[in-house]
Amino acid sequence: MFRLMRIKLFVFSLLLMLIFLLGFFFLYKEDPSKVDDYQGYEQEIKAQAKVVLYVKVTCPFCQMAKGLLDNKKVQYKVIEVDRPEVAQKMKTLSGGNKTVPQIFVDDEPIGGFDSLYELDQQDQLDDLLWPRQKIIRSQ
Repeated sequence: MFRLMRIKLFVFSLLLMLIFLLGFFFLYKEDPSKVDDYQGYEQEIKAQAKVVLYVKVTCPFCQMAKGLLDNKKVQYKVIEVDRPEVAQKMKTLSGGNKTVPQIFVDDEPIGGFDSLYELDQQDQLDDLLWPRQKIIRSQ
């Protein structure tokens, strides 16, 4: 009886290992289209720019700016302008602007929601948010 249980347990564990290995093989099988089999190529990547929003909680334009960036799947940092020192820092960084939101892309002031929306309507926002970088690899 104990011998039969041990044999069943051994067979069961072998089956589990086989299922695990097959699953691992199929899940982590390398896609042949992604394998580089030639030397010297140029690759273009897009990395998201750093985006910072200075906002107030009750500001409808701040909510619209966040909504526009959310629709574009942009990651951004929100800084609430709830203290005078934060407002002063925002004013300094933005070149004297006191209104919210103040939007910065890679530490460059963009302006408020109107400026962000205008860039989007002119199809310039995506290039600003995801600047193109070329990586050249050789050998």
